[in-house]
Amino acid sequence: MNIVVLNFEEDVAIYTVKVTTDTRAANRVVTCRPVRNIASQLDLITWWEERVGRTLKRVHIPDEEIVKMAEALPFPDNIPVAIIHSIFIKGDQMSFDLMEDDL
Repeated sequence: MNIVVLNFEEDVAIYTVKVTTDTRAANRVVTCRPVRNIASQLDLITWWEERVGRTLKRVHIPDEEIVKMAEALPFPDNIPVAIIHSIFIKGDQMSFDLMEDDL
């Protein structure tokens, strides 16, 4: 199960201002990986069901079918499918570690 990090733009703006005014961050790469607001796609669906008070129909689509869909759809219709695949299936937001040597 892959996860995604969800942030409000306002929170990112506040964090950015704090980093730019902190001398400890000078000439450094700063990455924000919050310990909260991390959820899987199934978490999001479950929370939405709780919010609306009903169960949504869930259709599980294999990874390969989503890739084929992204390849078959014309631009720009393929963009949301590719983003969903990148974030929720491949886990591109969280599936890597940053090491000092990578900077």
